[in-house]
Amino acid sequence: MSDITALLAQKVLDRLGTYDGIDIVDGGILKTPSRPYVAFYAGVAVSEEQRFCDARPRERLPYAVMIVNNSANGTRFLGGKIVDLLDDNGRQPTDGLRSTPTSSSDLIVDDEVEGDWRCSVTTYFDAREA
Repeated sequence: MSDITALLAQKVLDRLGTYDGIDIVDGGILKTPSRPYVAFYAGVAVSEEQRFCDARPRERLPYAVMIVNNSANGTRFLGGKIVDLLDDNGRQPTDGLRSTPTSSSDLIVDDEVEGDWRCSVTTYFDAREA
C-alpha cells in the first residue's frame, strides 16, 4: 500500500469513527453484528491528470462504504448520515481529506444473512488530499 493510500484510508476511517452508535469494519463483513455497522473498502490510490502549474502528481483513492442496518428505512437513514459525514462538496475539510461521493447502490436485502442485520446499501467515493 502506498503512503498516500494508507494516509487517505486512515483519514476516512478516522472520520467514520466520529459517528456514534455504529461498528466499523475495515474490509469484510460482521458475521454476528449486534448493532448497525459500516464496512470500509479501499484499494490503492490511482494517478490523476496533473493540474496546470501543479508541481506534485495528484492521486485519488476510490473507496466504498457499505452501510448495514436492520430495516430498509434505518439503512437509508444511516446511509444519509454517513454520506453527510464523508461528503466534502461545498465545505472546507479540516482533517486533510477531501472526499466526494460518486454513486450509490440500490438497497439490498440479503435473505442469506441470519438475524436482523441484512439490509445494506453501498456508497462509492473518491478521496484526495485536501
